[in-house]
Amino acid sequence: RDVAAAGHVLDMRMRVGGSHHAHGHINTGTSGHTSRKISRAPSFHGSDSSFNRPRTKIRHLQRAGPIFAQSTPSSSSSNNIGSASTSTTTQNIRGYDLEFELHSSISSIPAEEWDSFLASDGSSSPFMEHAWLRCLEESGCASPSTGWVPQHLSVRIGGVSSVYVPLYIKGHSQGEFIFDAGWAEAAYQNGIQYYPKLLVGVPFTPATGERILLHPDIRKNWPRKEIAELRVVVGKFLRQIALSNNLSSVHLNFILDEEAQDLAGFMADPCKPKKKQAAAGGGGGSRRTPPPPLSPLLKQTATKKHKKRLEKNLKDPRLENTVQSMLDMLTYKNDSDDYLRRTSMQYHWLNRNAKKAGQPYESFDDYLDAFKSKRRITIRRERKRVIDDENIRIDAVVGSEILQCEGLVDQIYKIYISTVNKNVFGKQYLTLEFFQMLAESDFCRNLCFMCVRPRDSTGDILVAEDIFAGTFNIIKNRVFYGRYWGCLPGREIKNLHFETCYWTAIEYCIKNGLAKMEPGAGGGDYKWARGFDPALIHSAHYICHPGLRRAVQRFLDYETESNVEVSEFLLANSVVGSELTKSSISKMKKVQAHARVDLKDGKRKDTEMPDVMDADTNKD
Repeated sequence: RDVAAAGHVLDMRMRVGGSHHAHGHINTGTSGHTSRKISRAPSFHGSDSSFNRPRTKIRHLQRAGPIFAQSTPSSSSSNNIGSASTSTTTQNIRGYDLEFELHSSISSIPAEEWDSFLASDGSSSPFMEHAWLRCLEESGCASPSTGWVPQHLSVRIGGVSSVYVPLYIKGHSQGEFIFDAGWAEAAYQNGIQYYPKLLVGVPFTPATGERILLHPDIRKNWPRKEIAELRVVVGKFLRQIALSNNLSSVHLNFILDEEAQDLAGFMADPCKPKKKQAAAGGGGGSRRTPPPPLSPLLKQTATKKHKKRLEKNLKDPRLENTVQSMLDMLTYKNDSDDYLRRTSMQYHWLNRNAKKAGQPYESFDDYLDAFKSKRRITIRRERKRVIDDENIRIDAVVGSEILQCEGLVDQIYKIYISTVNKNVFGKQYLTLEFFQMLAESDFCRNLCFMCVRPRDSTGDILVAEDIFAGTFNIIKNRVFYGRYWGCLPGREIKNLHFETCYWTAIEYCIKNGLAKMEPGAGGGDYKWARGFDPALIHSAHYICHPGLRRAVQRFLDYETESNVEVSEFLLANSVVGSELTKSSISKMKKVQAHARVDLKDGKRKDTEMPDVMDADTNKD
């Protein structure tokens, strides 16, 4: 209720130098934006003692020394962060102030500047465009009244805007699609307040994309290591906001694998051979059954003295020591205060013919040839019953063509609402105003409507009233994002959903040379059976309460193991054939297991898991 009232107040307190400065409160619900300036060499400490956590410092970015060191910047230095003129010698950018600013509306950030921070290599998500976020806010879809309080973060380095992050205070977990309702329930059962929380992401959109947007000069000229350290600084600042304002957690959803590595480390391999696990349990001498190994979580978080005691007790068959070791597992001290990495799974279609060395499909029939004979016959029969027997046609209306058909946007909204009303657990996230604003904005160039109508209605002339089913999609950077499907009541046709959302969409992708299709969250068996292979999805989470954090970490250990094993199995047994066979996946794991990253601030080494699938984007 407090969040919905838009009256939540963020208090940013930090230590500068050696004295404590309380900069007062930042009202996030009324003003357009607020800013607080942190002088050189900032280090943040939690001001809320109720979390009972050790104070941790933020490490500075380093370029042969602290990037914001005590030296004074040259008066002739360029405003281009890390440009060629300043990156040859790192001294002339040291001494710049690091300044954080919170914006209660995306409209307070210039659209051209925000969009210029999107990756120019085609890897950026269309849902991170300024127009998409602005339409969500101005239409009231993502607003305080719906439990989304915008608090977008900008970071200036030496007075130059360098980083943007889409940030919201959330009073619930709806519309996120990285599901943490179980965490909230566990917190509630243990008397821990889970809401409000901080969320970095795009409302109602399960599509992967870069969430920490970087200045083009940083992206182009900064070394990979320094970009990683900049993301760490941003992550620790978000953590400090949560700790200082009694927010339960920070969540960065649908982030790039690279961002997840920088914030929470490489994805550890949970699928160790059983022989190695048995060996990890120690000798056991005369015991027939080797002692159980320490869990990965205990190995990472328990102190050396504590681990030694645990291992000793696990080897001791006496009951009292066995009981004590079980108690130790429940009460060990967690020294880790980092972000937790989560690995989820979706299903994506790739325009890559495994039978032709990964070349794009030439036609839909070429795609069907990847299936077994029986499956090809079934698909052709299914499509004939929908298209020919029901005498319908499906038209793709793209970009500016949408505005040329009067009433089309309103009709697609009615179709969208029909699905919400049919489902018992349906939730309406979007409004008609959002659809209309989006079509009238520059974002319209990315829109694609698949419109289903009777074949004998008006021929090639599209009339909005004739459309009784369809999908709302987005296309950008050769990726087709399927978003919303619907069919008006009383007009349902068997398998029309599969025809419109999958077969026709795949046919459109092949015809127009698109590289990938992401049909959204949910659904596994029927997507995989139609040629959609699993893709790992990444997110990072910081839980303020240490007990809840430990519980979540244990859950994530099991979840990661399950998702990785399932994805590898399904990839190796892809119904359309896979370039990644079981042997090649095993070979990749052995090669990449040697890659390690040394995080200097934590002195921690994590094992890299192979990215066995392309998952740099997503959708609902």
